[in-house]
Amino acid sequence: MIYKIDYDVPNKLNLRYILFGKSLPASFIFHKSSRLCPACLAEKSYIRRIWEFAPITVCPFHKCLLMDFCPRCTKPLIWNRNSVSKCLCGFDLRNAEPSIVSERELRISQQVYRLCELAEFNNGVELAYPLNKLNLFYFLRLIFLFASFWAEIAETSGKGLIFHSSNLELHNCLDFVAVIFDNFPESFYVFLDWVKYQNSPDFGTTTRRIKKYTRRNEEKNLIKVFSDFLLYELNLPQFDSIYEAYREYLAFGEKGFLPRSYFYAEPEVLRKIFIRIINSHRNNYK
Repeated sequence: MIYKIDYDVPNKLNLRYILFGKSLPASFIFHKSSRLCPACLAEKSYIRRIWEFAPITVCPFHKCLLMDFCPRCTKPLIWNRNSVSKCLCGFDLRNAEPSIVSERELRISQQVYRLCELAEFNNGVELAYPLNKLNLFYFLRLIFLFASFWAEIAETSGKGLIFHSSNLELHNCLDFVAVIFDNFPESFYVFLDWVKYQNSPDFGTTTRRIKKYTRRNEEKNLIKVFSDFLLYELNLPQFDSIYEAYREYLAFGEKGFLPRSYFYAEPEVLRKIFIRIINSHRNNYK
């Protein structure tokens, strides 16, 4: 599990590794913790390199979540265990019950497999445009930008989200990003409403993420922060459809896309309402 450093990237703070012939941020690779598919391990007792790549949260062959903790002792799986197939507590990981996911939840991992030229998946639910047209670098940049905003993590390259999340939490955030582009741009508008009303005066609380960005400029709200990230991070022709949808969203004015009656005083309540609205779109893709 030794990775070749990409020395063409001179900035040591942005260390990159060569993975499957692609130059990728080192922060996308797990070095201490370990993840695995119990079904794959039962078939053959060895660790797959792709399991250590953060965007891969499921096994697309067995359609289950990767496991990052032991079902018996509940401790995180680590590299320096005595056996590939056994936890330090002695539990045989091959006997763990796989956590099966829907076909729709396989999409992000399947696309990464395709872009790394590891496998093709011709059946099942496809990712929507523009996610299905991006190369690996821009695909990862886009999904981690959106996922970080949803997780309210200030660092949007993906490093902060990966560091602070379990595999299940990371999986849910990335799956959520895929859903944003289903029924595009309506789901995207709902997401922007959620971002926008994090700064609504109706809210009695403020997230730490907002405080970080409003410290320097009290007038700068989260939707403006998101707009800045779009301009700075995604200022490329590949993302023209997102820019166009964002410009159309601004035409809805102060009230946003959804009726104001959807919004309540607490951000967590709004998050639950948002998930319910998004789930109504998800039902079309199961």
